[in-house]
Amino acid sequence: MIRKLRTKFIIIAMTAFIVSTVILVCAINLVNYYFVDVELTQIVEAIASNDGKMPVPPRPVKRENDESDGQQNHDFFRGYRAEMAYETRYFVLHEHEDGSKDVELARIATLTKESALELADRILKENKTIGFYDDYKYLVQSKSDGGKILVVMDAESRLSAVKKLAMISGGTALFGIILMFVFIAVFSKRAIKPVLESSEKQKQFITDASHELKTPLTVIATNMDILAMDLGENEWVQGTQKQVSNLRKLVNHLVSLSRLEEEKTPIMHATFDLERAILEVTEAFGGMAEFEGKQFGCEIQSGLSIKGDENATRQLIAILCDNAVKYAKAQGEIKVTAYKKGKKTVMDISNDCEEKVEEEVLGRLFERFYRADAARTKEEGRGGYGIGLAIAKAIVEKQGGKIRVKQDTDLKIHFTVTLPS
Repeated sequence: MIRKLRTKFIIIAMTAFIVSTVILVCAINLVNYYFVDVELTQIVEAIASNDGKMPVPPRPVKRENDESDGQQNHDFFRGYRAEMAYETRYFVLHEHEDGSKDVELARIATLTKESALELADRILKENKTIGFYDDYKYLVQSKSDGGKILVVMDAESRLSAVKKLAMISGGTALFGIILMFVFIAVFSKRAIKPVLESSEKQKQFITDASHELKTPLTVIATNMDILAMDLGENEWVQGTQKQVSNLRKLVNHLVSLSRLEEEKTPIMHATFDLERAILEVTEAFGGMAEFEGKQFGCEIQSGLSIKGDENATRQLIAILCDNAVKYAKAQGEIKVTAYKKGKKTVMDISNDCEEKVEEEVLGRLFERFYRADAARTKEEGRGGYGIGLAIAKAIVEKQGGKIRVKQDTDLKIHFTVTLPS
């Protein structure tokens, strides 16, 4: 139980950390990409609006051979570096109304006229007004004279920076996840230490209390036997003897459950004949079911054997058969099925039920001291303290198996056990 609790703690903690880290990294990179895209969009729109010329920042002195008036698009450069106007690499394609095309390559050196025209044709076939093509940001805009202007800007450096940030943040996140896993794995035992101590105290209390109860129960049972010999048949003596017997069973079950849930409790693993074990254990329950007017049957694969604890498995079969006989409806059927399924061995103990059982109730049947209908159980004399199925679950899990319960549409309850072969 402690190992499962520790594993669950690690899984929950790591899931929360991974989800929050992934969300944070994705948010950072999406925001970064958004702002880069906005910046590139503003630049190509400014170039297109300026008839293919890059707006230049205002200068106090006009340089020679500078055709600009030094005051173009003053507002465009607010928030941007002035040198950006000279760092941006792009080419412009003017498509006239008659279909002729002119290419301006003054601001880009990596493309020839032919390669620029080929790239422009591929972009125009996209039939989009703005977007990315490879490492280029482009914008297609209609002109007042009926033609079009295509601005294609080299965005490789900016997109490369986006990719580098994604790689760095992703790598950092992965390293952080690994580091956090190591940290949580190392300190998880300390985190669940209070639960571990509480569980150990509970187990120790059950063991001590059980041993302390055995002596007075033995004395009471002996005294009742003596009284029975002196008084003969007496309902008070018989009632006391019955309750002492029930208390002894409860004490033994509590001790068994406490031992099964201990991490270091050894369990015997040896190959044994499961078919023979089922037939021998179910023989007594078959007679019990027949006495109550119920049908009891077995369908076991011939020569079925598994590797596990034979005594614990026999106890498991007895608990499930006892439960099935007790809660099967009048004239109902109890059936035990066992077969090999791949590398697993499956046992199914089923019984007919009178009414529909809620899923919430089925999910709690393996809890200690839980009974679906305690009042009706006592009235019908079925007895029990709601601890048998908890022991059955502990036996199955101790052998590395699984147990589940379900109800069919025909109201038949199935307890299905899967054990490694």
